[in-house]
Amino acid sequence: MYILAVGECKAAIPTGYSEREVKRYQPGDYFGELALMDNAPRAANVDAVTDITCLRISAREFHRVLGGTAAYSNMERNAAKDRAIQAEVMAQRATSAMAPPEPTA
Repeated sequence: MYILAVGECKAAIPTGYSEREVKRYQPGDYFGELALMDNAPRAANVDAVTDITCLRISAREFHRVLGGTAAYSNMERNAAKDRAIQAEVMAQRATSAMAPPEPTA
């Protein structure tokens, strides 16, 4: 998990031939928690929009420090919203994969 200390990042999910931006991060925001909570691969690509500084929390420390706390419960509620966005994007990706490619000029 990463906590953004300085700068701005964006999260995007690949959609066919492009990608869909799903979130912007500002200092104090965090990302990567879904992969730790779900023990799964990351759900989106996070790229720096400006120069950034991040703090990294290992999976072991994440679970040791936050497991069972109110902060963890809050992350779980926020994660449900992020998973809904991910499911919507995946459904759009499946639909666009079935559509014929757009002609190029």
